[in-house]
Amino acid sequence: MSYSKQFAIDEIIRMASEMLPATTHCSIKFDHLALHERTAELSMEIVREGYKWLRDVYESSFAEWAKVRALVSEEQWGRYELWGGFHNHREVVMLKKVSLELRNILISRVRPDLFKKGKVNGELKRTDQAKRGKPKKQSKASQRVEAASGEDQSGDQQPS
Repeated sequence: MSYSKQFAIDEIIRMASEMLPATTHCSIKFDHLALHERTAELSMEIVREGYKWLRDVYESSFAEWAKVRALVSEEQWGRYELWGGFHNHREVVMLKKVSLELRNILISRVRPDLFKKGKVNGELKRTDQAKRGKPKKQSKASQRVEAASGEDQSGDQQPS
């Protein structure tokens, strides 16, 4: 399926807002699925990966959560939470199970980079540096490799 970056971003925002009651119920911060204000500047690959992942979660784990939640009216769920003592009720047990599954997926370390604030900030920083024409900062390991290859070419450190 071919779609634009803006479509994917809009769909992510829509799905995340629909999932807000579930994420709140699962004790996940409200901004866990929030997008950076400069998401449109990220590569299509990063946005596509995030869109596909969230769509899969939305259509599977969240859909299961919503089905269980729909078994009882919101008014009744409110009573269960307010009164307590309903831990063994079928729908409460089912909701706990699907909530745990949803939470584990959403907080997983293997979630896409789009939902990792540090990764997004790093990518935007690289994008900004590229726009200004500044060279990318090299890691110490790549600097050592470059230095070693330069020494080999000059003949200073050739093994005998």
